[in-house]
Amino acid sequence: MLHEDKSSASFRRALVVFDTVDDAVSFYRTLGEGVNKLLIHSRFTPSDRRHEALLAKQMESGIIVGTQAIEAGMDFSNDLIISELAPARWGRRNPRGGDGAGCEEKA
Repeated sequence: MLHEDKSSASFRRALVVFDTVDDAVSFYRTLGEGVNKLLIHSRFTPSDRRHEALLAKQMESGIIVGTQAIEAGMDFSNDLIISELAPARWGRRNPRGGDGAGCEEKA
């Protein structure tokens, strides 16, 4: 499923969410070395997840890849979300409010 801000043709920061750690790690590795990227998943210790969440908040552009661990206490907005179907993930688009104008779901 794709949730995309239709107000522009590009994005600054994308969130890609997978249901399994193995899928998240595999995709993260395909991004290559030249991409500003961050990986967050449930196998990280709570301390490591907090550290990665801080890095995600500070990241102005790039791709954040993860699992449901992203949904647990993470507070950062994204311009583009690509996710396996899960209604709870819609909140990651704009957790601080807003009407979601310009967003579209694609299956």
